[in-house]
Amino acid sequence: MSVIKAQGVKVAYGATEVLSDAGFELGAGCRLGVVGPNGAGKTTLLEAVNDAATGSGAFRSGPLGAAIGGSFIFKKGLSVSYLRQGGGYESDMTAFGAVMSAFGDLTGAEARLRDLEAMIAGEGDGEAKEALLDAYQRLRTFFEAKGGYAYESLCRSTLSGLGLGPADWDMPVSLLSGGQRTRVMIGKTLLEEPDLFLLDEPTNHLDMESVRWLEGYLPKYGKAMVIVSHDRYFLDCVATHILEIGGGRSKQYRGNYSSYVAQKAMADHGAKKAYDARRKEVRRLEGIIAQQRRWGRERNVRTAESKRKQIGRLGEAEEPRAAEAAIGFRVNPESPGGRDVLTVEGLSMGYPGKPLFSGLTFDVRRGDRLMVIGRNGCGKSTLLRIMIGALRPDEGRARIGGGVRLSYYDQERVVGDAEETVLSKVTGAYPDMGQTEVRDRLASFLFKGDDVHKRVGSLSGGERCRLTLLLIMMEGPNLLILDEPTNHLDIPSREALEEGLASFGGTVVAVSHDRFFVRRLADAIVSFEDGGVAYFKGGYDEYREHRESMESGLATDFASDARPARLRQAPSAPSAQPAAGASGGGPDGEWAASRRERAERRRNERVLRDSEAEIAALEGRIGAIDAEMASDAVSSDYVALGLLMEEREGCAARLDEALAEWEGASTYLEGAESR
Repeated sequence: MSVIKAQGVKVAYGATEVLSDAGFELGAGCRLGVVGPNGAGKTTLLEAVNDAATGSGAFRSGPLGAAIGGSFIFKKGLSVSYLRQGGGYESDMTAFGAVMSAFGDLTGAEARLRDLEAMIAGEGDGEAKEALLDAYQRLRTFFEAKGGYAYESLCRSTLSGLGLGPADWDMPVSLLSGGQRTRVMIGKTLLEEPDLFLLDEPTNHLDMESVRWLEGYLPKYGKAMVIVSHDRYFLDCVATHILEIGGGRSKQYRGNYSSYVAQKAMADHGAKKAYDARRKEVRRLEGIIAQQRRWGRERNVRTAESKRKQIGRLGEAEEPRAAEAAIGFRVNPESPGGRDVLTVEGLSMGYPGKPLFSGLTFDVRRGDRLMVIGRNGCGKSTLLRIMIGALRPDEGRARIGGGVRLSYYDQERVVGDAEETVLSKVTGAYPDMGQTEVRDRLASFLFKGDDVHKRVGSLSGGERCRLTLLLIMMEGPNLLILDEPTNHLDIPSREALEEGLASFGGTVVAVSHDRFFVRRLADAIVSFEDGGVAYFKGGYDEYREHRESMESGLATDFASDARPARLRQAPSAPSAQPAAGASGGGPDGEWAASRRERAERRRNERVLRDSEAEIAALEGRIGAIDAEMASDAVSSDYVALGLLMEEREGCAARLDEALAEWEGASTYLEGAESR
């Protein structure tokens, strides 16, 4: 049964139409991830759904006066909660009290049970006591059935999972930071269990560990959700469907983010081939018509008219919509610099009552891609500021190598005088550059037309991010030190940034919570974890595998140095060849063999997971092709039929391969279970 069905949704602010034909359908327990470039209307759609579901009219009567059209059908008695982007929870209660308020019926029942216990204790034998005992038993049955003995523990685990420790629980919500208030709101709403949960960028204020907790919790939640997010890793773990918004319209896909990407790529490829084939056929027929008209005989006129009708039967073909523009991030180092880019030796830093790290030592070489990850407030940004010389450490040093030209991106960086325009900011920084080149550079970062005359102080977070990245690119560095560079960027721009950094000829050190970004780029990781800090030489997947092995007790801890405070060196990802002396029957050989087997098991689990997503996408596309081929519009069009048959054969061939991969991984895992 559908929880919500939205069709033909239109939203306009005055004469500006943001959505023209959007819609989706969502069943109980389904989780819809909404994606699209900034400004496409993702938040607008959530506002329209919330306005229609609650009947508040707040969106329509707001300062922008939105006009909403279309059809909204909701399940009868639907309860809905809406977590707005940056809309932190406001309350005079403590954080723990605010989350506990989700269980008002249980807290009231518990208080009533205490009252009844006191009344029973003071009552003598008789009918009055029997009545009290009966009322107590009925209320206790209700209390137990509703989880009355577990709800406080659930509140504590929810707050902890969202990154709020016991020290924060007794703090008034009004004194918490904006990010902390948002976490309280997420926790409270999750525990209230509305039928429909609308979330706008819920991971914005969460660190990696909190996001991992949330993406483990939501699939077990059992309620319908609509989630706007730029976090692709999060959507892969959580979403059961994806809604793509662009050009005022929407299209719904079944599966998570990676499945959506695969389906969209196949659909776009098929649409482009069909469009090109139709254009080619129309040009051929028009050539025949022109030739027949030149000959001018009656037979030729009849032939020309027949070909004209044939063109009409091909129908009008809509040109495939061009991909939304993304930033053109390209950095070309002016010089390669030295081999030793950055040396960190015995670094210690902290603030009164809050030590951050101690004895930190590692090296960064030319071409490295070092990612720094960890919880909020653990010292990641502080480490970067020490690297660039903006902070002096308590002990040790961070030394930049010879010939290194660095550029630093700060997530809070102010790019200039608030009254400067975007254009004057760039021309002021590069006065010798011609206006045409400056405008071309700005256009590559999506500042086009009147956008170049926007005041710096009026730029959105995403626009400020793009301008800062452009200025960094123009500096020609060979070392990029980046603090949360993907914040405020939409998915196309994040992917363009990743592509640019992957092809960058220099060195990258970056702090990021975006696991897709870290996974794509990292060849080494500094991780703030468990009250310490650790270095791992390898990519993010290998790092996670090693962490999971450690947590399950199947791998040794990071090798410790004689000095406990020193950075501990993690072993690299396991080699395919056994170490010398490890192939025999001793403990070392057994451990190495066991580790290789665990690595192979994890690899097959990934193959199984990825092939399942691809199989679903391929089967969905084959079904869509079959339906299209059977339609009246296509069944008589041999050009379109030929293209669809070609695409179907390609999908079927790849489906056979994916099924073979799935079967191989499944067979291996079944065998591993029996060993």
